[in-house]
Amino acid sequence: MPRRLPALSAPRKNPTAPDVLTLSLQPMTPIRIICKLKLEFFANSHCVGTPTAATIDETPYTATSTFGAVKVSNSNTYQIGNSSGWIITSSGANTVSVDWLSTLNIPDGNGIYCLRLTANDGVEDQTKPATTTLIVDNVAPTAPGALTLNNRGGNYLQLNFGAQTQESNFQKYRIFYKQGTLVTEADNRINRCQSRLH
Repeated sequence: MPRRLPALSAPRKNPTAPDVLTLSLQPMTPIRIICKLKLEFFANSHCVGTPTAATIDETPYTATSTFGAVKVSNSNTYQIGNSSGWIITSSGANTVSVDWLSTLNIPDGNGIYCLRLTANDGVEDQTKPATTTLIVDNVAPTAPGALTLNNRGGNYLQLNFGAQTQESNFQKYRIFYKQGTLVTEADNRINRCQSRLH
């Protein structure tokens, strides 16, 4: 049985793939020098009920580790670490980073979820898995209403704002512009404006 409990860092958004959550896992030091990990999630913040196996990115070199070359297979109960690439702990704690493809598990996920990480040394699980909570937001915001011209001056435009977007984790609006029609997010962006939205 592993001597020390595994550690599970606070998940973070992958900067190159906003719908992917990157996790850092540390199985600590088991009695045996190889280890595998099982990552599951619960659709609540208390880790109660029946868990679901998290779908981990199996793309080569996406999973990284301090030592060795850990491999991922979602067809295994313990998805992280297998005979093609175990988590090696003979040199001490081995931090493993993997990507959870949450949109494959919960495409309409929008709320607080609990993650549970279980380490296994090839014989037994540790007695108390590591857990953490996180906010999953896989639901795109609704499109805001159209902007209309209210007033204009020599160096300003006053716009009327349409319907507000519906989004549980709203951050900001961005306004794009160009000469002509059919503006897209590839066009110029207004970096600074004064707003009085009603």
